[in-house]
Amino acid sequence: MRRIASLGFGAVVAVALVACMASATLAAEPADTRRGTPPANGNPAAPAPTMEPGVLLWEAAAQGDVDTVRTLLADHPPLETQPDNRRTPLWVAASEGYTEVVALLIAAGANAAVVGTMGGTPLMEAAMAGHTQVLEQMVHAGANLEARHWRAGTALMQAALHDRHEAVRTLIALGADVNTADHHHSTVLMECIKFGHTESARILVAAGANPNNAARGGVTALKLAKKSADPELIRLVEEAIANYKGPAAPVHTGH
Repeated sequence: MRRIASLGFGAVVAVALVACMASATLAAEPADTRRGTPPANGNPAAPAPTMEPGVLLWEAAAQGDVDTVRTLLADHPPLETQPDNRRTPLWVAASEGYTEVVALLIAAGANAAVVGTMGGTPLMEAAMAGHTQVLEQMVHAGANLEARHWRAGTALMQAALHDRHEAVRTLIALGADVNTADHHHSTVLMECIKFGHTESARILVAAGANPNNAARGGVTALKLAKKSADPELIRLVEEAIANYKGPAAPVHTGH
């Protein structure tokens, strides 16, 4: 009291006004927005919505959470849910190389041959990332080796474009067409030479890829090798041409 009195009459009035304003503000605030105060209607706040089992499965698969995937699968959730409007749980697990999750989903009946709207597949994404064990799992479960993205070609083409030479080797061993080509008729061997992926090109040649194929405009593996000025690539293609005993190559002269 002595301290308040020492402030003087004006100061006391100011303090009282501030206190009144604060009290009025708190009273005006909706009851259900204040900490510890129940909603105005007296009902408890509604619980947060629970995620659907298919979405939970997708998230667990995307994180490689084997235990959660196994637990969720015991209740038979939807296997083809696509929360990102593109990839199923199996697709996202395959793209990340989660072999145990892939095995669980395949055993539960997930579709390994699923195809996206643009022609993409989980096999292609696994190939791009070089997940060789996943490639084997998916093909044995029915994934189509020759499924084609409208622009980028097959899984083998994807592996070659990203220089995943072990994936190239694995896909060839699984039966992929070594002469697969993109929408310009540029073969997988040509693409390897174009981008300087020597080891992948060597694997393709050893597997019987035709070095004489020509893309639109008459582009060939040898022309691309010479354009690169890489002596190793030039020698590889020249030797492949000299030793090739397979069928004659089609020539595409259009543009």
